[in-house]
Amino acid sequence: MKRIATPNATEDGKFQLGVPGTAQKATEFGDVWPNDVQEEIVSIIEAAGLTPTAGVAQLYRALADLEHRVGDYLVTESSVSPAMRWPWQTWIEVPGRVLVGYDASQTEFNAIGKQGGAKTKTLSINELPVGAAIKPHVGNGGEIDGYSTGAPNADNFDTAGGSQAFSLLPPYRVARVWRRTA
Repeated sequence: MKRIATPNATEDGKFQLGVPGTAQKATEFGDVWPNDVQEEIVSIIEAAGLTPTAGVAQLYRALADLEHRVGDYLVTESSVSPAMRWPWQTWIEVPGRVLVGYDASQTEFNAIGKQGGAKTKTLSINELPVGAAIKPHVGNGGEIDGYSTGAPNADNFDTAGGSQAFSLLPPYRVARVWRRTA
């Protein structure tokens, strides 16, 4: 869309009022420019899947619907539901979840809407690094049991640790996450 270029428009394509008794005349309106404006507005309304009708706020609704389509997420620190701002839209809050990008090559992330993960994890013995969380049992006289015979066995080691779950949370900032459903 271009700026108005009818007779008596300003040099930078703006409207001006006529001033009686002076050489300044009002911008002539014509039909091209208002039709261009109308078609620009109607194209936005139709792009949002709406049918142009009489009334107000249709352009606002179309712009909001184009900005936030069904399935889109809105992340905010505001406590106000997006449905309060856009009451014709339906939003649900997505509490306590971290969003991860789709990746077809990773089974954990290969389906839109898939959920998984855990906040904590208790390691099994097989998940411990080699040599971690165990120590040899020291016998009387300061010798390490089992090594004196050259054949250590499980009875010669003390266990370590308390089988406590540990946090998997990375550094984070809490915000409200909403997903548009209709």
